[in-house]
Amino acid sequence: MKLCAITLLVISSLLLTGSMQYEPYEFELAKTTSDCQEYVTQKDYVDMRVGGLMRQIDQSLAAMNLRLEGMNQFRDQLNMQSKTFITKEMFDARNIQQDKDIRELRESRATLEGAASQTSMYITLTISMTALVLTLVGLFMRSRKV
Repeated sequence: MKLCAITLLVISSLLLTGSMQYEPYEFELAKTTSDCQEYVTQKDYVDMRVGGLMRQIDQSLAAMNLRLEGMNQFRDQLNMQSKTFITKEMFDARNIQQDKDIRELRESRATLEGAASQTSMYITLTISMTALVLTLVGLFMRSRKV
């Protein structure tokens, strides 16, 4: 089977541009042998189509490799970032130490508050005792006047 060279050139140009969809009525096929001056064998036609498809595959592979390189860079960046993270063991050890420090601070504050309230209690006791002594002295003095 032989195809007209003009038809073959139109189809191969569609393949090379990547436009695989075309309207069947967009171009007119040669209907008679007198319309074509040159014929192409079916083998040449298939070779041209395969060549066009191979170029498209090469372009697709190049685009995919470019995307994969970007993904590898992103993966490498994540790996570098993950190396700076603290490990669970280090976090737990540090957290236990911080809990211990917080507990000591709470106990220290409670001790200081307790000491402060004990001092306040002694001051209040001293004032109360002084008032009691003065009251007793006052009562004693009044009883002597009578």
